[in-house]
Amino acid sequence: MTHSIQAIVEKQVSRWYLEKATLKDGYLKGHTPKPVITISRLLGSGASEIAKGVAEELDCELLGIRIMDEVSRRSQIRKELVDAMDERMRSQISDWIDKIFRRQNAVDSDDHYRHLLEVMNYFMELGNVVLLGRGAGFMPKTRPRLDVRIVAPMTRREQRVMKLKGCSHEEAVLTVNASDTHRTQFINYLFGEDWWDSRQYDLTINTANINVASAVDIIKSAWTSYAERHREAWSYEAISALS
Repeated sequence: MTHSIQAIVEKQVSRWYLEKATLKDGYLKGHTPKPVITISRLLGSGASEIAKGVAEELDCELLGIRIMDEVSRRSQIRKELVDAMDERMRSQISDWIDKIFRRQNAVDSDDHYRHLLEVMNYFMELGNVVLLGRGAGFMPKTRPRLDVRIVAPMTRREQRVMKLKGCSHEEAVLTVNASDTHRTQFINYLFGEDWWDSRQYDLTINTANINVASAVDIIKSAWTSYAERHREAWSYEAISALS
């Protein structure tokens, strides 16, 4: 686990340094920004398979809950991400996180959440990522980013959980309800937002009648269109930030 996380961080940091060098030379002006896609999911909606497919199609790193949580806990690996960012970006991220914790009067015991928010922000700045879960879609948009929501009817979700966990229907119902409650509370606590509000997302896909392959194609197409519309503005802002 440690080795894979280290490799992911090193790969992303290398991409970031290459992009910064290219930006300084003005080569990226007018080029399409690297993919940054967040995927919020209902348990049992099939979002994990979709996220994996999107990452493969767009040649991105897939960052799930385990990876983001683990990086946020490992100070040395986290430091490599922090060191890759310029002072301006570190300051912006720090100011934004401070506002969150001042709003909710959080105490020092929330250091893990602080680190988690930093890690998600830094990965998004590095680009070429698909972030699954952890409220990544509620972070500030400092570069073009597509926020996706994957949903499914309750019966489908329960059936999927039963199949994946090999549990009874009653256990699946309890698992799904507990997951919804936890994720709702998590988003409300950290961001003060409603996890269920469809207006928070650029795209919502219901997997009741859309399979994994189709969902991947829809998200890929949506990103391509989104990135094209934001290409010029992103290039100008990115190059200006380095001047």
